[in-house]
Amino acid sequence: MQTPRRSTSPFIFSSLALATALSLAVSAAGCALATSDSQGADDAPASKSPAPEQLPPLSGEVVTACGDGIWDEGTKEVCDDGNARDGDGCSNDCSVARCLVPVTHASIQAGVDDASCATVYVSGGDYAETVNIARDITIHAVGAEPVRVDARQRGSVLRIAPAPSDDDAATQDGDDGAALSVHLLGLELTGGEAERGGGIYAQSAALILETTSVYGNTATQAGGGIYTEGGSLELAGAQVRDNRVSSSENAEPTRTAIAGGGVYFLGGGALTLRAARVLDNQVVLDGVASEGDLLARGGGIYSEAGTTQLLRGTVVAGNAVLISNSAASASAEAGGVFQHRGALNLAGASKIQGNIVQVSTVAEGVLQVTANGGGAVLEDAALYMDEGSEIADNSAQAEGPQYAEANGGGVYLDGSSPADEDIVMTLNMAASTLRDNRAAAVTLDTTQTSESHARGGALYARARYGQTLELALAPLSEVRGNVAEARGASPVNTVAQGGGIHLTADSFGVARLSALDSALSDNRALADDTAQGGALSLRANSSDAELDVAIDSSEFVANASLSDFGLAEGGAIWTAARGTDSFLRFDLLASTLRDNASLSAGGPGRGGAWSVIHESGDTDIRVELDGVSATGNHASARGGALDAGDLSRGGVVLISNSVLDNNEAPEGPDCATHQHGPPLHSQGNNHIGSLAGCSVEHAPGGGHAVALR
Repeated sequence: MQTPRRSTSPFIFSSLALATALSLAVSAAGCALATSDSQGADDAPASKSPAPEQLPPLSGEVVTACGDGIWDEGTKEVCDDGNARDGDGCSNDCSVARCLVPVTHASIQAGVDDASCATVYVSGGDYAETVNIARDITIHAVGAEPVRVDARQRGSVLRIAPAPSDDDAATQDGDDGAALSVHLLGLELTGGEAERGGGIYAQSAALILETTSVYGNTATQAGGGIYTEGGSLELAGAQVRDNRVSSSENAEPTRTAIAGGGVYFLGGGALTLRAARVLDNQVVLDGVASEGDLLARGGGIYSEAGTTQLLRGTVVAGNAVLISNSAASASAEAGGVFQHRGALNLAGASKIQGNIVQVSTVAEGVLQVTANGGGAVLEDAALYMDEGSEIADNSAQAEGPQYAEANGGGVYLDGSSPADEDIVMTLNMAASTLRDNRAAAVTLDTTQTSESHARGGALYARARYGQTLELALAPLSEVRGNVAEARGASPVNTVAQGGGIHLTADSFGVARLSALDSALSDNRALADDTAQGGALSLRANSSDAELDVAIDSSEFVANASLSDFGLAEGGAIWTAARGTDSFLRFDLLASTLRDNASLSAGGPGRGGAWSVIHESGDTDIRVELDGVSATGNHASARGGALDAGDLSRGGVVLISNSVLDNNEAPEGPDCATHQHGPPLHSQGNNHIGSLAGCSVEHAPGGGHAVALR
């Protein structure tokens, strides 16, 4: 060990003092930096043993300071523990500390204000302060104890924005509009309270949070945890949890909207989460009186005009959007993630799980309550899922006196922009899962004028006027265990559609669905009155709507449409078209329909596996089955496997190389057609177990259907 050099400087520590105080103060001392020549060979004190070979600096012109308590992963040592050369980068027993809070600077703000500190190191402990940042900087927590920065409800914990003179640069520095670069490592940010950005408010910044936690913060408008406007945001191994955006005050007369319980991102760059956690954040409107509508969005994340990436096992879970006791019509959207434009990407086994949107009110005069997208909402945006990612266990719940609507327990995909903007909305799944999500609507009024609608337990998707929507389920995609449920104090006008997926095209809208080597199983449409499409409901909803579906080498197993009092249709698939010049085409190839059911306790149950419906107007419906096996399906009234009995006003069903057998129904055990409607058109090589209640026309030279029983 070298003989320590004495100094009267308050920032020079002797090895003797260090040995005495190390066990008491090393964790508080944190991390420091020393200039690499702070104690060079020329002025080193005498030593009884030869000086060892000088180790190179750890990075740049600085080395880790002796006695600062840094745990070095490479050597598994604490620097400096009194050994002159122990391999930890410290060649001396004492050094000059700088940019270390609280040793060289009394507060984090003081370190930030020191322009000579490119990096401010902060020792473990509690810091009761708010910090304003107007320059590029890194703030790095060090030591064994956590660094907790607590604003104590005096504003945002961190406020990041360019100085006023730098405003012009915000639009010039990079495509994402970032004027500042800020990197936070290992911090805990809590106790913030602000209008926007309780934990962090950032403007025009490229912001990185690495192994940093933002928790226990609140905002009244947006971004309970983090609010960013302009620039980009990256969360790497970070947590945003238990933050809240809430309001219980009387709202403005036209509309009240709050968003982003965990993160609110409004930027031109990307929002990227790597191995991050966004947990248990909330957006809450409680007891708000307003003459206008109420809107709350993005319990976990609200992202607008950027790309949001959930990578490397990122989890967005337990977040909520809650509206209760309101005196106005209200909409709650996106318990997990709200994405406006751009795209939401899930990869690397990332999850959106266990999030909820819920609207509940009993106030008289409230006309409508709506809950959309328990897991995620995509508005004029795209969703990409692959590498084992999943959206699971989310729910959208609406409860109101007169009209309640719940859409997309897992995902809600819709458009809002004018048709002339020519936006194509997209959902692509590959080796990913939509499971155990729920859309549930309940009305409390006992009059028959009340209505409840639940659509798309896993996914609700709509192509509005002039818009295009494309859904693709690539190999190994799975949609299972999802539920759409509609109930009411009066059971009339309770409608559940698409326990798994509900897809609709409005007037002049175009919707396309393709699936390959995918599975839809154990999904349910449940209603007091009308239940349609246990796994999949498809509707060309108005004049000049276009809906095109192609499903290949996939299976529909153990799905069900179940009604207590009314109509059940399409245990697995429900397809319908209405309106002048609407178009619906569905090709099902080399696929399986097995053990699905369409059952009603008090009304007809039709199409145990599939119902094809012509609702109204001059529509063009064309359904083709090629290489399909439909067995073990059950309908309580008509069409054990396939019901085409409502095609009397138009449409055609073509069937080839297929088996319909061992299905059950009182009328048309394997297939049902209308006595005055078109028959099934056999293209040859079909096996239909029973032709009772089913008319089949054989194409010339196309072979014959074979009655097996």
